[in-house]
Amino acid sequence: MARVLNMQGTTTPGNLPWSASRAMSFRHQHQITLGDRPSPSEVLTQTEAAQYLGVSRNGLLGMERIGAITRNQVAAFAPWRVERKQLDSEEVQALARALKASGRLPRGGCPQGQLSLLGEKQGSPTTPRKGAS
Repeated sequence: MARVLNMQGTTTPGNLPWSASRAMSFRHQHQITLGDRPSPSEVLTQTEAAQYLGVSRNGLLGMERIGAITRNQVAAFAPWRVERKQLDSEEVQALARALKASGRLPRGGCPQGQLSLLGEKQGSPTTPRKGAS
């Protein structure tokens, strides 16, 4: 928490940089609880998620960019939190296999047969553009 606050340029009420002990003291003084934390086996960081899938961090970013996975980032500079169940989905596993086999995500973002990932149905006709005949 102290690292994130410092990266955001936030200082303590005494205008000092945050440290772990200052953050704990501030929480205690203002009765701020840590809240419910998900089990470490249910939520992974960006690095852990990439290792879990066997892909690079850039590969993981590509999957996020196309909407295959979503991340929860509490604040800017805070670590990613990715649910393991997303990583275990067939769609994400298919993308990881394709990425490992070719070094790239498939064009269009999904391997053939995984178009439902983007909300499209396989074999459905595309909507014609306005003015097209």
